[in-house]
Amino acid sequence: MMKMTQRLTALAVLGALSSLACAEGVQIYGSLDTGFRITANRGIDGGSSQTMTAMETGQFFPNMIGIKGEETLSNNLRIGFSLENRFNSDSGTFVEANRLFDNQALLMLHGDKWSVAAGRMEGLSSTMGEFDVMCPMDPFEGGWAEAGGGNVFANIGLSANNAVAARIRPIDGLTVTGAYSLSIADTEKASYGDNQHYAALGTSYTNERLWAGITYEAVTRGDVAAKTDQVVKAGVNYDFGALRAFAAYSFTKDHAWYGQTIDSNTYMLGLTAPLGNGLLRTSVQWFDGDTTTVNEKTFSPQRLVASVGYTYNLSQRTMLWSVYSYSQGKKSLDKDSDAGYAMADVDSRAEANRSLLSLG
Repeated sequence: MMKMTQRLTALAVLGALSSLACAEGVQIYGSLDTGFRITANRGIDGGSSQTMTAMETGQFFPNMIGIKGEETLSNNLRIGFSLENRFNSDSGTFVEANRLFDNQALLMLHGDKWSVAAGRMEGLSSTMGEFDVMCPMDPFEGGWAEAGGGNVFANIGLSANNAVAARIRPIDGLTVTGAYSLSIADTEKASYGDNQHYAALGTSYTNERLWAGITYEAVTRGDVAAKTDQVVKAGVNYDFGALRAFAAYSFTKDHAWYGQTIDSNTYMLGLTAPLGNGLLRTSVQWFDGDTTTVNEKTFSPQRLVASVGYTYNLSQRTMLWSVYSYSQGKKSLDKDSDAGYAMADVDSRAEANRSLLSLG
C-alpha cells in the first residue's frame, strides 16, 4: 500500500509539473553536472601522500531543478516566483536533507527598473541565485572548489531564510542590491536580538567591455558570544578582445577561518581567453590571515592557489570541462609543523596542501 501511495504521489507531482510547464509564463529548468576528481594530498607532518579518485557532482554548477514563473499585473508591474532545489547526481539525494527548495524559494515583484523579493535566498556574493552580484569577478565563476575561490575567498556560507531583498537599476549598466534576513535559522527565537541576521549591500556596473562590483555582507551572532562576521569583496574584469583580465580582493573581519576567528586579506588575478570552441581559464590566488595568538603561539595562516582550466562547448547546452588546481599552505597551514606557529588542524592543512584534477 505504501509503495502504491508513493507512486500515486509521484504521478500527481509529475502531473502538476506538466500543467505548470504548459501555463503561460511558467518554466521548468535545471542543470546536470557530473564528473571525476583526482585529489592528491601531500603528506602532513611527514605522513605519506595520498591520491584519491572519486565521482563528484556539481563541480562547475550545482545539479539543480527549478520552477519559475511570472505574470504581468499592469504595463510596468510583474509578479513572479522562483523555486530551486539542488541534488547530487551520483546518488540522487538532496544536497540539504529534509529541505525541498534549498537554493532559493522567492516570491518577487518587478518594475521596469526595480525588483523586490521575500523568502529564502543565496547571499549577494555566493555566485548563485537571483540576487547574486559577484559571479563575474572570477574566471572560474565560483566553480571547481578552490579554483573558483570557494576555499580561498571568504564566503558567508549560508542560504538566508526569512529574507527580503531589493534591487534597483537607476541607469543603464548599474545595479544596487540590498538584502536582510529577519532570522537565518529555520526556527526563530522569541527575542529578535537573539536571532542571527544576515545583512548585505552590493553594487555592480557593466558595459560592453567592463564589469566591476563590490559587496559588503555581515552575519550577527545573536545570543552567541561572538563578534559580527563581516566580509567585503570587490572585483573587476575587462575585455581586451583577445583575452579578458580579472582582479579581485576580499577583506574579512572576525571571520571563521581554519578553526579560528581572524581577519584576512585575499587577492586574485586571472584571465580567460577563447581557444577553439571553448574557453581557457586561469587564476592565481593568495590568502593571508592576520596574525593572532593561540596558546601563546602565533597563528598566521597563508595559502597560495594556482589554477588552469578549459571549458569546451559541444552545443548550446552541453559542455566538457577540465580543471587543475595546485594549493600550498604556509606558516600555520604548512604541511610540516613549525614550532614557532600554532598550526591549523590536520584536515585544514591537508586541504591547503593538495592538487586537484577535475574532468566532467
